[in-house]
Amino acid sequence: MKARGGAGIALILPLLVQAGTGIALALACWLVLARLPPVRDARLPVAFTLGQLVGAVALTGVVLLLVDLGRRLELRVSCAFPQVPAAGTIAKLLVFLAATAVAYRAFGPLTLPYLGYRQWLYSLTFVAVTVTLLTQLGLTLHANLEGLAFVLTSTGTRHRTVCPDCGRAGRPGATFCTSCGGTLRSSAPAGGRCRHCGAPVRPPARFCRACGRAAGGEAGPRRFCPDCRAPLDEEAVFCTACGVRLGGQEGGRGAGCA
Repeated sequence: MKARGGAGIALILPLLVQAGTGIALALACWLVLARLPPVRDARLPVAFTLGQLVGAVALTGVVLLLVDLGRRLELRVSCAFPQVPAAGTIAKLLVFLAATAVAYRAFGPLTLPYLGYRQWLYSLTFVAVTVTLLTQLGLTLHANLEGLAFVLTSTGTRHRTVCPDCGRAGRPGATFCTSCGGTLRSSAPAGGRCRHCGAPVRPPARFCRACGRAAGGEAGPRRFCPDCRAPLDEEAVFCTACGVRLGGQEGGRGAGCA
């Protein structure tokens, strides 16, 4: 899980760095321009100042960067965490919520002076957008609770060892319990792992319960005995559980050795 998690972070990190750099540059330009005397002392024949206009332009750039980040992040997160099919949608909605908050701050100084006693319309518009995004986020989270629980818990428990004598968890890689000295055993469930998302797959299951795809490959057995359904190795000629010769000929235990 650590390797897969590291690969997921490596897939997302460049996009976050790129968007963060753009946002930092936009905010830095705003702070510098707002402190210049020509901008600070300018008087416009409108209800807002030149400094407020510069701030609105800079924050509009931040909003556009966040919207672009949300759209691109959706695909990256979906690829990085296939255990949660809607992980990309969740990330996109969170970024869109941030963009909505920035947009409210950006357009307020330019819009509110002209609304007069109808300023409540401005607030109501952003409240409606925020409630819509939060509703979509809540429904998406609720529909993907199982996958989210797997992602949040598997990293910390995948390689945990448990003492069979006292029941205390040991450190990853430890062989003996530091409390009673007993031999530790892994808490990972028996069976293979899904080759797509790394979720545990218990034989004789052939499909992953986390991502729904075929779990065969390096992470788990592809073949099963046609009689007893025991998992088989790719090179197996006889079933190690019931002795049936594979390929439709039953010869009993050791029948093909004569």
